[in-house]
Amino acid sequence: MKIKIGQAVKMFFGNSSLEMVYSEAIANALDAGANEIDVKIKLDALNKPDSLEIEIIDNGEGFTDVRFDKFCKLLDVEEKSHKGLGRLVYLFYFGLVNIVSFYHSTKRREFDF
Repeated sequence: MKIKIGQAVKMFFGNSSLEMVYSEAIANALDAGANEIDVKIKLDALNKPDSLEIEIIDNGEGFTDVRFDKFCKLLDVEEKSHKGLGRLVYLFYFGLVNIVSFYHSTKRREFDF
């Protein structure tokens, strides 16, 4: 199944903004037990928005098998306060999102979406 991301974001997030990317990422880090979150922003020039890179690093538990499985299922949430749609906001603003996650001390998971 293919989903037109722009339409989905408009349906679920009528007043979407780039700020939602940060708040979603920070909320996800907190849900994963993080107590340290660093946000790094790189931009070559204001007139080059395509050069924008955002890196969010936290010390949460990472994309364990259980968390990765939930991530792969849109709308799969544990708490009613969550919508399970945050990744749509990332895709709306960025053509590629690269995830690198370390979990269980020795395991690493990397994927693009």
